[in-house]
Amino acid sequence: MDDFAIYNGKTVDLRDKMAEISVGMKDDKEFEGVVSMPRFAQPVDITKVPKTQTLANFLSKATSKIPDFEPTAFHDPFFIAYSSGTTGIPKCIVHCVGGAVLSSAKEGKLHRDMNADSVALQYTTTGWIMYFASVMNLLAGARVILYDGSPFQPDLTTFVRLIGEQKVTMLGTSPRWMHEMQKNGIVPKDVADLSSLKVVTSTGMVLSDQLFEWFYDVGFPKHVQLANISGGTDLVCMESLGRIMAHD
Repeated sequence: MDDFAIYNGKTVDLRDKMAEISVGMKDDKEFEGVVSMPRFAQPVDITKVPKTQTLANFLSKATSKIPDFEPTAFHDPFFIAYSSGTTGIPKCIVHCVGGAVLSSAKEGKLHRDMNADSVALQYTTTGWIMYFASVMNLLAGARVILYDGSPFQPDLTTFVRLIGEQKVTMLGTSPRWMHEMQKNGIVPKDVADLSSLKVVTSTGMVLSDQLFEWFYDVGFPKHVQLANISGGTDLVCMESLGRIMAHD
């Protein structure tokens, strides 16, 4: 877990939350402890956080032993991701191994035509399913760019310029970001060279007709496809949903 977070110019100390998690997990026999990952060059003091060690200390105990790999079933649990919270409090969903890998490959290769020449940038948080979807673009051999922090810092054009500089071909964003561009009179195609961009996907909330028209009439080059995709939560949980429906 990160010891600090930086967002929109604000620095947030996460050690109290780290301690809360550690204390909450103390009765779980499989819980071994927390690894504190330094956000800054100098790690902060974590001596008062129960069952927690620094990343450097954790790595110093690592061995060169090859890890043991075990076969898993298609429906075995893989990871937990959270819904976006658009329609209420974010809900945690357990995704299975086979469904996550199979659906990610389908989304990337068939729906988005991702390949070794693709460059993907999905703006997301690590707890949301879109972070997993972003990383899984590696299945198609694509180059994946991870962005940390607010897309509006240090100014409203920073994120747009990054898209151009990195020659992004697939951008994942939200209606909120497009709304801020429109509201502040920023025209992305005038800010950066977006000739490499092929697809922009929008999720997290409903994309309005007004923003759809702004995208094609004002904001982006005519050749770019705008894909108003379904909620990212559904991306890799279809196997889980199938089992729930079968059980019900």
